[in-house]
Amino acid sequence: MELAERWASEHPSIAIECGAYDAILFVLQQKVADVLGMNSLIKLRKERKLSLGELLKELARAGIELDDELRKELDTLRDLRNRIVHEGFRASKGNAEWALTVAKKLITLLYPNISHKIIHEKRE
Repeated sequence: MELAERWASEHPSIAIECGAYDAILFVLQQKVADVLGMNSLIKLRKERKLSLGELLKELARAGIELDDELRKELDTLRDLRNRIVHEGFRASKGNAEWALTVAKKLITLLYPNISHKIIHEKRE
């Protein structure tokens, strides 16, 4: 995430795809493994179901539901990422900063102790 924050102004599309979006997918996969077990994640991987929507469905099945606002932000971020990757859309610095904020919000929600520690250590 730190590298993506540095890329936000000069390479916002890269910051979104390789920073914010990848971080979101990683943390969702980790949460699935933590709450449902590694075999659930392995099964999803074999079935090629590691998309944002599939991971969120698995977490909902485990009782972890995101609020509507965050779900909408994640959907918007996925659409933005898809436009970048599949349509050659050039994101702005503002797009990248927003995407990174959404990623941090999700990480903080799913792993509050870890995200607090990272933020605290970064300030020192």
